[in-house]
Amino acid sequence: MLKFLRESYYARLWASIILLLGGGLAVLSLTQFLEMNNFWNATLSNVASALIITGVFSIINEYLLREKLVELILSKLKLRESIDKTGIIEVFSDINDIDYRFLIKNSKKKIDILHIYARTWTNHNYEELKEKVQRSNVDIRIILLCPESKLIDGLAEHYGVSKDDLVKRIKEVEQKWKELYYSKKQTGRKKTQSSIRLFYSDYLPTYSIYRFDDQLVNVQSKPSKEKTRKLPSLLVKDTLKESDLFDMYTKQFEDVIKHSKEVIFERD
Repeated sequence: MLKFLRESYYARLWASIILLLGGGLAVLSLTQFLEMNNFWNATLSNVASALIITGVFSIINEYLLREKLVELILSKLKLRESIDKTGIIEVFSDINDIDYRFLIKNSKKKIDILHIYARTWTNHNYEELKEKVQRSNVDIRIILLCPESKLIDGLAEHYGVSKDDLVKRIKEVEQKWKELYYSKKQTGRKKTQSSIRLFYSDYLPTYSIYRFDDQLVNVQSKPSKEKTRKLPSLLVKDTLKESDLFDMYTKQFEDVIKHSKEVIFERD
């Protein structure tokens, strides 16, 4: 019997629970049948209650809390495995929660951008991009939808604007990047070797890509005309594995740029 208890965890557990519950009930019974003063009666009642509560808690802990804890640990391990495999750092439901300025500021070598035109994004991050261009060695590549693309008509209708207005917005963003390009030339800094290259593509981006060295943001496009900032977005990192999302998105970017036409900046 002792050998069985030593070898079986559950036998020891149930033996302890039975002893706790039995001991508690026994002490509680004593307080009912023995005549004692109020002090000892209250003390024994508290001891009995403590034993019973400990026994009940042991059952709850073993079969409810412990099971939940195991499930939580396993789910965390699965999540950790998923993160290691895909490279996902964070998931966003609101694009305003993405700290692009931080990502731009901490980029050292490469920034790649793919979107239809993103005038609001460009204006919002313009000063940080300007600082980065003038004071670093970062290489920036931008892909915009070509203003002469056959897709312009459909997109203009989707956005609820005229074709001319959509083309104007794309050209405004081009002008912004042109200004950044020449702002670098004007500073004349020899110690920094940053570069800006802009490309026009006939491909329709179904989502936007923003790469900052070994991190990348993927922002889904909205299927409706409604203006919204609630767009599912991912922040991923380079895990150095070909199966991760970073590798997938960067390969897609390279494929698009391979079939795009570079814009040569000329002074007005």
